[in-house]
Amino acid sequence: MELAKVYEQYRSLNNQLQTYLEKFIATKEVTCDQIKPTLEDVQDGIEHLLNCTSELTVDEAHEGDLKDLKYLITDTLFLLMDLINFCNHNELGRCQMRAINYLGKRKRVEVFGQ
Repeated sequence: MELAKVYEQYRSLNNQLQTYLEKFIATKEVTCDQIKPTLEDVQDGIEHLLNCTSELTVDEAHEGDLKDLKYLITDTLFLLMDLINFCNHNELGRCQMRAINYLGKRKRVEVFGQ
Protein backbone atom coordinates (compact mmCIF):
# COMPACT_ATOMS: atom_id res chain seq x y z
CA MET A 1 0.00 0.00 0.00
CA GLU A 2 1.31 3.46 -0.76
CA LEU A 3 1.71 6.37 1.64
CA ALA A 4 -1.00 8.54 0.11
CA LYS A 5 -3.54 5.72 0.24
CA VAL A 6 -2.84 4.98 3.91
CA TYR A 7 -3.10 8.69 4.70
CA GLU A 8 -6.45 8.98 2.93
CA GLN A 9 -7.77 5.94 4.80
CA TYR A 10 -6.57 7.44 8.08
CA ARG A 11 -8.13 10.78 7.25
CA SER A 12 -11.46 9.18 6.39
CA LEU A 13 -11.50 7.03 9.52
CA ASN A 14 -10.45 9.94 11.72
CA ASN A 15 -13.14 12.20 10.24
CA GLN A 16 -15.74 9.51 10.99
CA LEU A 17 -14.39 9.25 14.54
CA GLN A 18 -14.54 13.01 15.03
CA THR A 19 -18.14 13.12 13.80
CA TYR A 20 -19.04 10.24 16.13
CA LEU A 21 -17.34 11.94 19.10
CA GLU A 22 -19.18 15.20 18.41
CA LYS A 23 -22.50 13.34 18.43
CA PHE A 24 -21.50 11.41 21.55
CA ILE A 25 -20.65 14.63 23.40
CA ALA A 26 -23.92 16.29 22.37
CA THR A 27 -26.07 13.31 23.39
CA LYS A 28 -27.39 13.45 26.94
CA GLU A 29 -28.63 9.88 27.27
CA VAL A 30 -25.66 7.73 26.34
CA THR A 31 -23.84 5.01 28.22
CA CYS A 32 -20.37 3.58 28.05
CA ASP A 33 -21.85 0.27 26.91
CA GLN A 34 -23.40 2.02 23.91
CA ILE A 35 -20.25 3.76 22.68
CA LYS A 36 -17.59 1.17 23.51
CA PRO A 37 -18.28 -1.18 20.54
CA THR A 38 -17.90 1.67 18.06
CA LEU A 39 -14.67 2.82 19.70
CA GLU A 40 -13.31 -0.73 19.56
CA ASP A 41 -14.19 -1.00 15.85
CA VAL A 42 -12.40 2.25 15.07
CA GLN A 43 -9.43 1.12 17.18
CA ASP A 44 -9.16 -2.03 15.06
CA GLY A 45 -9.11 0.09 11.91
CA ILE A 46 -6.48 2.44 13.30
CA GLU A 47 -4.30 -0.48 14.41
CA HIS A 48 -4.55 -1.91 10.90
CA LEU A 49 -3.36 1.38 9.43
CA LEU A 50 -0.47 1.52 11.88
CA ASN A 51 0.55 -1.95 10.75
CA CYS A 52 0.34 -0.79 7.13
CA THR A 53 2.72 2.10 7.85
CA SER A 54 5.32 -0.30 9.22
CA GLU A 55 5.31 -2.10 5.88
CA LEU A 56 5.69 1.07 3.80
CA THR A 57 8.93 1.96 2.11
CA VAL A 58 9.34 5.54 0.99
CA ASP A 59 12.09 7.53 -0.61
CA GLU A 60 14.14 10.00 1.38
CA ALA A 61 11.95 12.93 0.33
CA HIS A 62 8.87 11.37 1.97
CA GLU A 63 10.40 10.05 5.20
CA GLY A 64 9.08 13.07 7.10
CA ASP A 65 5.59 12.49 5.71
CA LEU A 66 5.67 8.87 6.86
CA LYS A 67 6.86 9.91 10.31
CA ASP A 68 4.04 12.49 10.54
CA LEU A 69 1.47 9.90 9.50
CA LYS A 70 2.71 7.45 12.11
CA TYR A 71 2.43 10.20 14.73
CA LEU A 72 -1.16 11.02 13.72
CA ILE A 73 -2.16 7.36 13.78
CA THR A 74 -0.46 6.77 17.14
CA ASP A 75 -2.09 9.87 18.63
CA THR A 76 -5.51 8.62 17.56
CA LEU A 77 -4.73 5.16 18.88
CA PHE A 78 -3.83 6.61 22.29
CA LEU A 79 -7.12 8.53 22.28
CA LEU A 80 -9.08 5.37 21.58
CA MET A 81 -7.21 3.42 24.24
CA ASP A 82 -8.03 6.16 26.78
CA LEU A 83 -11.69 6.32 25.79
CA ILE A 84 -12.12 2.55 25.93
CA ASN A 85 -10.34 2.43 29.29
CA PHE A 86 -12.68 5.11 30.66
CA CYS A 87 -15.64 3.09 29.38
CA ASN A 88 -14.27 -0.04 31.05
CA HIS A 89 -14.30 1.87 34.33
CA ASN A 90 -17.71 3.44 33.59
CA GLU A 91 -16.27 6.97 33.72
CA LEU A 92 -18.42 8.63 31.08
CA GLY A 93 -17.52 12.17 32.22
CA ARG A 94 -13.79 11.56 31.81
CA CYS A 95 -14.48 9.93 28.45
CA GLN A 96 -16.37 13.02 27.30
CA MET A 97 -13.63 15.38 28.53
CA ARG A 98 -10.93 13.39 26.72
CA ALA A 99 -13.01 13.48 23.54
CA ILE A 100 -13.55 17.24 23.89
CA ASN A 101 -9.82 17.82 24.35
CA TYR A 102 -9.00 15.72 21.28
CA LEU A 103 -11.54 17.54 19.13
CA GLY A 104 -10.25 20.90 20.36
CA LYS A 105 -6.69 19.91 19.52
CA ARG A 106 -7.72 18.89 16.00
CA LYS A 107 -9.60 22.16 15.48
CA ARG A 108 -6.52 24.16 16.52
CA VAL A 109 -4.40 22.20 14.05
CA GLU A 110 -6.87 22.96 11.26
CA VAL A 111 -6.99 26.68 12.10
CA PHE A 112 -3.33 27.30 12.88
CA GLY A 113 -1.67 24.46 10.99
CA GLN A 114 0.27 23.31 14.06
